[in-house]
Amino acid sequence: MSKFERFLKGSIMKTKLYFLTPLLLFALSACNSDDPSSSETDVPAAKERQDIPLTRSETQLADHTLDFSLALLRQASLQEAGKNMLVSPLGTAALLNLMANGAESHTADELYAVLSPSGVSAGELNDFFSKLNTWLPELDNTTSLAQAYSLWMDDQFTVHSGYTDVAQSVLGADVRQLDFQNTQSQQQLYDWCSEKTEGCIREIDCPLADAQLVMLHTLYFKGAWTDKFDPAQTRTETFRGNLREVAVPMMHDRQRAGYAATESFTAVSLPYGNEAYSMLLVLPAAGTDMAQAGRALADGAWKELTSRLYGAQVDLKLPKFELAYDTSLIEMLQEMGIHDAFSGEADFSGLTPDPLYFNVFKQQSVLRVDERGTEAASVTWAGLDTSLPEGGEEPVAAVTFDRPFYFFIQEKSTGLMLFMGKVEELNPE
Repeated sequence: MSKFERFLKGSIMKTKLYFLTPLLLFALSACNSDDPSSSETDVPAAKERQDIPLTRSETQLADHTLDFSLALLRQASLQEAGKNMLVSPLGTAALLNLMANGAESHTADELYAVLSPSGVSAGELNDFFSKLNTWLPELDNTTSLAQAYSLWMDDQFTVHSGYTDVAQSVLGADVRQLDFQNTQSQQQLYDWCSEKTEGCIREIDCPLADAQLVMLHTLYFKGAWTDKFDPAQTRTETFRGNLREVAVPMMHDRQRAGYAATESFTAVSLPYGNEAYSMLLVLPAAGTDMAQAGRALADGAWKELTSRLYGAQVDLKLPKFELAYDTSLIEMLQEMGIHDAFSGEADFSGLTPDPLYFNVFKQQSVLRVDERGTEAASVTWAGLDTSLPEGGEEPVAAVTFDRPFYFFIQEKSTGLMLFMGKVEELNPE
């Protein structure tokens, strides 16, 4: 078992009900592939990129989801000051929406206030996530992306049929009811996860014997840089972290990329495939406190940088790196305005007649960046306790990410963030 797989099997709190979202973003080689190089020899010609067509309310939701992502960035930067960080805004929002469908009264009000702008209905929010299910996989024929939902119920637990109807008809969820005390049920859950994640997650640490309900959402992505780095140009160089300087493999390439610079930040946007998806790398000015930088990005600097991006020749140095991260998101979500869902005041009577609330909302993530592209995975779960300007010659912009920086993996037309994080320390080569 690889280090990557061992991390994905990390500990999970034992509660009677679980909501999990295994969110996968894989951009190097399929987990089931015996020949990692085979994915590079059979790549089709990229089709022309197109925007996701959005209605007026869906445009509002896309903008609001971006604001949600930036608010999450602000809280994560504060909570994880001085540490590496990696979270999935899309996974967090998708899981909250799944929760919100079963919420009533003030609990629902809090969830929808965070998830959607005023005037947008719960049905429109569901339709928005349904549209993402349909369109995200179709944007780039050289990039694989798929989402899936499932609802697993113990045969002794009651879930309102109206809730499962929405999960099935709108989100396409696979709904199953079975005996959680039967060990074969556990294997069925593992098999479903393995199938939906292309074998990347074969097991999750979610013992059905301790649960009554399990909800899952998966996101799978596989792609590669539009312009790959040449491994022959990778050299050992110094990364200056907050605590130490370490020698790391530093990739190097001169390519045309999205570029923007202000007094406080320098940004480079590296696309995948036909450029429907990209990674935005943001380097704060030397000496900047990373927590303050995260707040600044959340409070307007991110939008300013992305509005200033233009095509430039960039002499880029970027370290190969891996991150492994897990954290509770409850405190962050409470700071964003969600309180009842995590307390005895919760009202999830739209989900089940039993009194319940969420006592865990956590996320585990890993990410790897190298010359070919990006590989990342995240598992998000929430537990319910039933006990209660271009023109003319342009200079080459030299950007070296040899000190702490932020990164964002996103869809181009909506700005939807799949993953975001920061690198403050790296392990030596």
